[in-house]
Amino acid sequence: MNCIKYIILLVLINISIPTFSQYSKADSIAKDCRTYINNASTKLDIDPNIVEAIIFPELIRYSELQDEIEKSIVNGLYVKYGSNKGDFSIGLFQIKPSFAENIEYQWNFTDTLAQHYNLYFDSSNKTEYARLQRIKRLTNINYQCLYIAIFLKLMFFYYPELKSYTKTNQVKLLSTAYNKGVIFKKTTIQMLENTSNIAQFHTDLVITPFTKFYKYSDLAVEHYNSIIK
Repeated sequence: MNCIKYIILLVLINISIPTFSQYSKADSIAKDCRTYINNASTKLDIDPNIVEAIIFPELIRYSELQDEIEKSIVNGLYVKYGSNKGDFSIGLFQIKPSFAENIEYQWNFTDTLAQHYNLYFDSSNKTEYARLQRIKRLTNINYQCLYIAIFLKLMFFYYPELKSYTKTNQVKLLSTAYNKGVIFKKTTIQMLENTSNIAQFHTDLVITPFTKFYKYSDLAVEHYNSIIK
């Protein structure tokens, strides 16, 4: 019943969010996060501009009120039952617990990367304690940035051909992979190319008949170009 109340509240607050201020607010948040982004990117030898670019569309849609609601749901459902029951996006970069679980597992699984950077995760998701620790990481800006940097490192590891692409094309494909999800070694570059050309992303909290859809990759590339000028 509480979840139903939360969902109804999300629908109601959607009306009160002024879309004209979303871009300027996102720019401000991105600037505030740059130190954290740079630290995580430097740690893993990743271009911080790409990190910022691929999460920027999420900042456009970010709502503090919505995030607090989703954190409450996640703390109640995910911690107790796992991602099958409470897999809601949380934090500035709107990361789902299932995404974090996958990233932690894949990072440990590669071993060579984990060894090289001396970075390991307790990727267990079988106890409430382990899931609670993961939620604490997902609500910490340093770990949020680290998760994105790790995701990009894994993308370059599994798809080394990306290194030969222009930075703009890297942003296009990496942002698509981040937004729509990727199954490492099964999702192909061509699949990412195809998905990047579909307008499926919106900045409303809830879809309405007036909702405008965008290509996530276009918003990411646009921001990337703005920060490298």
